[in-house]
Amino acid sequence: MSGVALDQLKHDFEMFKDQCRLLFQTRNTFDSLYSDEFVKELLYTSAKWFFDDLHRTLKDAYILQVARITDPAKTGTNSNLSAQYFSKQLETHGLSTDEITNLLVNINKYRRLTNKARSKLVAHNDLKSFRERTKLGAHEWEDMQDFLGDIVDFTDRVARQLGLPPEDYRAEAREGDVIDLIRLLKKARKQKETK
Repeated sequence: MSGVALDQLKHDFEMFKDQCRLLFQTRNTFDSLYSDEFVKELLYTSAKWFFDDLHRTLKDAYILQVARITDPAKTGTNSNLSAQYFSKQLETHGLSTDEITNLLVNINKYRRLTNKARSKLVAHNDLKSFRERTKLGAHEWEDMQDFLGDIVDFTDRVARQLGLPPEDYRAEAREGDVIDLIRLLKKARKQKETK
């Protein structure tokens, strides 16, 4: 692989990791807001409709982000910034490994679990699914955790093959994030209760 082609692939891979980071940020925000009953009650007493809308929006965003990351390498004549794209590029240039191939198989299993929800309820309004209130994309917590772990492992292994350092982007707390929001809501409730 020429130096220019390798540099471009590295640049593309950094953009892919940004998409993976966004997936984790979405999932972490959702979990922070909706996994704890006390926090959920706090949210719904603060702004019920807003947090109900946000709940749906974050679920939809997560499903779409999974679809993007797990898209085929190409759709028609367009290449997709996806795990399959990087797997194919590594194969083409003799840089693939069995571990990367196996991780891609696992990643695609999760795509199959979520893809009907994306195509019938999130990206499109499938009339039959809406009429029948079909529950699509349901899967076990462990399936999601395995997928997220496989994505991190996949990006670490691809990074090494490209001569880049692995990067842990699973949890990135920063000022003004969801944890700060929850802290402020708890503080406001406490102040209201002491009045």
